Amino acid sequence: MRQVLFIIIAAILQSACISQKAYMSATPSSHILDIHPFEPLAYIAFVDKGNQMAPSDSLSREFSNLWIQHVGKG
Repeated sequence: MRQVLFIIIAAILQSACISQKAYMSATPSSHILDIHPFEPLAYIAFVDKGNQMAPSDSLSREFSNLWIQHVGKG
């Protein structure tokens, strides 16, 4: 009985999260000539004194630069 109730609740929750409408744009795909990637933002932190997380702006900046150099070339 518990399993049946669990399956019914799971089915109701899943059906509530599913969109029944297909997302369509007014722009035809033939008008899209190029897709540009978004510049990533990386928030890298390290463990500082007292076992506390501290943000590292220089590591975040370096990661973003590496990402642009290697992935952003397209």
